[in-house]
Formats: sequence, structure tokens, C-alpha cells
Amino acid sequence: MRVFLIHVRDPQFYALPAKTRAKNGRIRVMGFPPIGIMSLSSVLKQAGHECVMFDQANPDTPNEVILEEINRQQPALVGLSFLSTTSYP
Repeated sequence: MRVFLIHVRDPQFYALPAKTRAKNGRIRVMGFPPIGIMSLSSVLKQAGHECVMFDQANPDTPNEVILEEINRQQPALVGLSFLSTTSYP
């Protein structure tokens, strides 16, 4: 079975206040790999399934790219994972 696993980017998580910018103007942020879908992908592959992962925190994987791949490859299952932040404004 072909499975697509998608880590959905939380726009609020990446909306950083100006004070997080370094003196050189770069934004300081820690990148987190999508460990949840990576772990699930490993288990699915061990069970003999084909698994494709997408991480929307990567700017090279916008919605359009993922939708094109879904239409092209026709996976049997599309799983969504997301970061639920516990921070408040």
C-alpha cells in the first residue's frame, strides 16, 4: 500500500517577533525534524508499505507540490501530522 505522510506547517510557529532577529538580520529559529511521521514511516516500511513523506516546514514543499504528487501517485492513504503549539500571544 502506498502511504503519504504530511507534516503540516503551523504558520504561527514560524511567525517570529522582530526581537528574535540576530544583529545580522537573520531570524534565529530552531528547526525540528518531523519525528512523528518519520517514526510512523519506519514502522510502515517494516510492514511492507511504500511510504512518502512531505514536510511543509521545507519551503520546497508547498501545498501545490503535495497535491500534484497525490494526483500523480494516487496513494491509498494520506496521513496528516501537525504541531500543536502551547504558546499564547
